[in-house]
Amino acid sequence: VGEIANTPGVCETLVLDTADWAEQNCILSVCKKYKKAGIEEFGYGKGYTYVAEEFARLLAACDRVIAAGMHVVITAHAKMRKFEQPDEMGAYDRWEMKLSKQVAPLLKEWCDMLLFLNYKTYVVTTETNAKKAQGGKRVIYTSHHPCWDAKNRHSLPEEMDLDFKNIAHLFKTGSEPAA
Repeated sequence: VGEIANTPGVCETLVLDTADWAEQNCILSVCKKYKKAGIEEFGYGKGYTYVAEEFARLLAACDRVIAAGMHVVITAHAKMRKFEQPDEMGAYDRWEMKLSKQVAPLLKEWCDMLLFLNYKTYVVTTETNAKKAQGGKRVIYTSHHPCWDAKNRHSLPEEMDLDFKNIAHLFKTGSEPAA
């Protein structure tokens, strides 16, 4: 990432695929630096604090790439977690980035857009009043929802079809990636 930042024009967009694997590399780096067999060997969450500091250095390097006139896109896998709010009855499933509780907030705060991509399934009512899933489409969610995190600082609609043309104007490249 530092080399990209120091070479303006080498690309229009740097894509880090994925944040969760980058976090794993941070864990390996921290363990190697402190000669630990695993992150839990630090005790009391101290290792995860070191990992968050390392990940913050990665985000600072990404800031240098942006300052050099390039875009940065970071993808992340998602995981489902049971979520229960103290003031509500019952738990529900919630999608979260597959990152530690120390690193996820860093990435959420840093980014201009946190987009959640999912498959939207349509539910239809049959002649017997039974509900049944039928078809669907891939969509981009751009706003926070109880079941996922999302945000954007570009006044995007809350939901869009999963198509690059819907966000292409934010990259100002004039070209669409090959399919």
